[in-house]
Amino acid sequence: MDDVTDGQRERVFATLKKALRSQGVTYRQLGQEMGLSESAIKKIFSNKDCSLGRLTQIAAVAGLPLARLFELSQELPFERVSLSHGQQTGLLRHPAAFALFWMLSVELLTVAQIKRRHGLDDKRCRRLLSLLDDLGLIVLGVDDSVQVVHRGLVRWADEGPLLAHIHDHWPRRLLRDAQDSTQGLHRLHELHLRPETAAELRQELAALLDDFLRRARYEQHTTNRPNLDVVRLVLGVAPGSFVPTIPDDD
Repeated sequence: MDDVTDGQRERVFATLKKALRSQGVTYRQLGQEMGLSESAIKKIFSNKDCSLGRLTQIAAVAGLPLARLFELSQELPFERVSLSHGQQTGLLRHPAAFALFWMLSVELLTVAQIKRRHGLDDKRCRRLLSLLDDLGLIVLGVDDSVQVVHRGLVRWADEGPLLAHIHDHWPRRLLRDAQDSTQGLHRLHELHLRPETAAELRQELAALLDDFLRRARYEQHTTNRPNLDVVRLVLGVAPGSFVPTIPDDD
């Protein structure tokens, strides 16, 4: 691996660690598969260096072709997507089309998976896909192949009627579910912090979320879908008090 940078080495071996962990493979087991001692494997991962042949062997045990390993270990920026006003109003008028678009672009399901999971018949599916194609959100091929225009590490810009609707309704539903579910997490705090500490809190929360978004994308590509949990998350941090004034209700 003499022709890669230190940053690339770091990302490649971090990706390998995650892949091995997801497969339940320990350093000892990896060494047995490769005919090496556990200490030799630890040294490879500590130095983040080995021959291309060794790297190919490790990737194979981790269940990743070498090309896929390098693809997943690339630094992938988030794409900021602005849906036009026409696209947003079109999706608001057709909730079923929006649900299908969400599953394709965010949950990364295939059309076949969606049809099977939700009992969507061919005729209705084709109609909804045609609507999304008309809105410029997918490219529908003559053989019913579907290419989603934006998918993966995507952030939708925070403006427009559709996003206003989502931001108004989805957090309420999520907070109710988080309170009612034994697997939910519901925390409500008002913190009194110095300005620099408040800024640090916002930065660290944003960085933490970005890290888990990248992990989610990685695990979607390396883990069988039945073994993945769908987790909803709303993160909100804003200045000011929950009780900014005393209401006139006496």
